[in-house]
Amino acid sequence: MNFKIGEYTGPKDVPVALKLALSATVDDQRIHSVLGNNAAIWSITAEDPHNDIMRRQEDLAIYKTHLRRLFDRIKAHHGEDATINVFPVLPASAAVETGRSRMPKADLPLVIYDQKPGKGFEPTIKIMD
Repeated sequence: MNFKIGEYTGPKDVPVALKLALSATVDDQRIHSVLGNNAAIWSITAEDPHNDIMRRQEDLAIYKTHLRRLFDRIKAHHGEDATINVFPVLPASAAVETGRSRMPKADLPLVIYDQKPGKGFEPTIKIMD
């Protein structure tokens, strides 16, 4: 399983997005339509996204390593006051691991978005501490 990691290097004081697209492709424009054209998009994606992408326990462990690294890099780049807007298109195992990987006392708050039919992404869950 090869993950593609996308890091943002632009301005620090912009809305932060974390695109987790393993089950399907997510076009950046869908995120920009929610957060604005200046949004900082960080990502973990797959070359060939599909529903059954997590085939081995090692795939999930590698995903977790990449995710922890991105949580740390996002915080270092955007600062302690940022919030990460998460756009997940993931298999259930990776979604659960995403929640398990977050350290409440160390990581930034999360706003989880969900795709609503005909409406695009909408915020559904806020994890503030």
